[in-house]
Amino acid sequence: GVTSPANPLSIVVNGDLSLTARFRAHVFTDGFESGGLTALSWVSGTNAPWMVQTNVISFGQFAARSGSVSNSQSSSLMLTNFNTAAGVGSFDYKVSSETNFDFLGFYLNGVLQQAWSGEVGWATYQFAVPGGPINLEWRYVKDASQSAGLDAAFIDNLDLPLVAPSLRLSNPTPGGFQVQFQGPSAQSVRIQGSADLIAWQTLSTTNLANGAVIQFADPQAPNYQFRFYRAVSP
Repeated sequence: GVTSPANPLSIVVNGDLSLTARFRAHVFTDGFESGGLTALSWVSGTNAPWMVQTNVISFGQFAARSGSVSNSQSSSLMLTNFNTAAGVGSFDYKVSSETNFDFLGFYLNGVLQQAWSGEVGWATYQFAVPGGPINLEWRYVKDASQSAGLDAAFIDNLDLPLVAPSLRLSNPTPGGFQVQFQGPSAQSVRIQGSADLIAWQTLSTTNLANGAVIQFADPQAPNYQFRFYRAVSP
């Protein structure tokens, strides 16, 4: 009686309804399940880089942890110029620090959104994403003296609204067509061609940076009456 991808779904019951829920595993933008800071274009540093570890996790096998820093130092984990759609983002966080003195701060486009200190168990933080290239930073900062707890911050299960992938043809030339593919995240992309939409041949394989556009010219195009293209990523 109702077809909707909404979760949760609100409906008005004014008669008999037949509802079937179909579930699938949720894929996070990065749950750090690669075992490293490799799934996205992460930048980490300041006084000490973040790391991926297995001892303290939200769920799964891995989570990111701030680097080991001394008094008056900080450790940052950043995504720079990451292309997103407008929507809601979220991540899981945990803090174990000296209360009111050592903090985990979360910044969106250079503006502090929220900060946590003390013993904070795993929780989920949601925030509005404006869309377009954005900058995200998680910064663990210590004051001038003393430590408490694990003296660290943790994040896991980052979820961002991603730009839908697009594939289009442009600029036909005597040497063939150009194919433009724009994807939501860093990934390996195979451009494939077909003359009948049944048999597909890989024409090019490119490592695509987040939000980037690749150009591909097919020199074989003039040899076919019809030529179809698709972009395939793992």
